Amino acid sequence: ASLTTLRAASINFIGTTSRDAAPPPPPPLASSSSASGVELVLPCSPSTFDSTLSWLTDEGYDEASATHPRIGFRMHAIFPADDPSVAVLHHRDGGSAVRLERVSGKGSEDSSSVTLRLPGDYDHDEGGRLERTAVGPNKVVVRFTSNDLAEEGEGGDVGEDEHAGRDGQLPFLLVSHPAADDETVVGRAGMRYRDLIPGRLGGKVICSKITIPNGGPVPDYVHYHHVQFQMIFCLSGWVKVVYEGQGDPFYLRQGHMVIQPPGIRHRVLEASDNLNVLEFGGPAKHPTFREHELELPTEAAIEATDASAEAKSKKGKTEGRGVGEGASEQARRRWTRATR
Repeated sequence: ASLTTLRAASINFIGTTSRDAAPPPPPPLASSSSASGVELVLPCSPSTFDSTLSWLTDEGYDEASATHPRIGFRMHAIFPADDPSVAVLHHRDGGSAVRLERVSGKGSEDSSSVTLRLPGDYDHDEGGRLERTAVGPNKVVVRFTSNDLAEEGEGGDVGEDEHAGRDGQLPFLLVSHPAADDETVVGRAGMRYRDLIPGRLGGKVICSKITIPNGGPVPDYVHYHHVQFQMIFCLSGWVKVVYEGQGDPFYLRQGHMVIQPPGIRHRVLEASDNLNVLEFGGPAKHPTFREHELELPTEAAIEATDASAEAKSKKGKTEGRGVGEGASEQARRRWTRATR
């Protein structure tokens, strides 16, 4: 794009376990299909373990009478066979694994603080009958979505905002007055954000004034945004940025503008004191993803920058020898530029 533009282990189990007693710590039930082996633990009481297992695996699910989409988990492993107290489930779409653990005592049924966000199939829900949320026997909440993280931003929680109509249009002239520091919020990488459009036109767009008061290296990382459109305009100061596939890092100075293509990997490297930029994009609430597989600047760009700096330094030293010996004003200016 142009710049303008996440083997079952053999088990030797000795001893017996009462169904009403807490089981000994079970061995790990590693997934052969999960590189990370990360599992979300869902506690269940003895009375809800079996029913929660059946519910999460859609056992007995009936399309005609269902009130929510299929949950979609499949059982990967269960332990021990004679008195199950642990079950590991994998989601059909991959990447999600939960571990049901039967526990006893106070709070044993409490999974109400856990919410699973899972893809839901609404393609055949013509009458709008299927709910977006379901609660399991052990009180775990399942929230279904038909999209990825970006769905949270396509409307957000401001669709009925007092500043915007149902069609997202402002019904009157809006004046946004300068805000004090306590009216801004600290966002990603320590940058300060001031929201310039109350209501954000029903969640369609966001316009933020972003400030970095104290200059120097910015604690940023390579990332990208799930957006439809994003524009950056520098109001004052300067900021050093680097974009994937766009060559060496460069400076965005006062009056400069960048339109970032959706998904382009980039990183903020350094900023001047009192940097102020205007960021405009949509949808208003959109996710930012960290890129772990790419380093920016790239190794090649770093080497090229070092080589260029070395060449400028050599050139400056050569011309500098003449500067103190009555060299011309033109040579003085060339040497000054080369050594900045």
